[in-house]
Amino acid sequence: MLHSSKARVKSPRRAAAEARRELAKEIYRAHRDEWSIDDATRFADAAMADRYLDVKSVAIELMALYQREFAPRLLRVWKRWLAEGHSSNWATTDAICGYLM
Repeated sequence: MLHSSKARVKSPRRAAAEARRELAKEIYRAHRDEWSIDDATRFADAAMADRYLDVKSVAIELMALYQREFAPRLLRVWKRWLAEGHSSNWATTDAICGYLM
């Protein structure tokens, strides 16, 4: 019997998700002293209109980093993303609901 290792091989999907999360953190760190939640929302709003899931994911991850500044008025923005079809797949919808709402 072979000895099983605790080390896990990252799947390409997991590695891509970690890269998007790290990019969001880099954007946050680069702008946290100058951006308010409103600035981050404008950035995310533009990114959510992009057709690519990776861009949307970075936007959602970035917004989640501003969690301490969330206010009820942001719910309108996130609902608009859903209503306008910026979340036309389960991954984006799940991320919005799980990280932001």
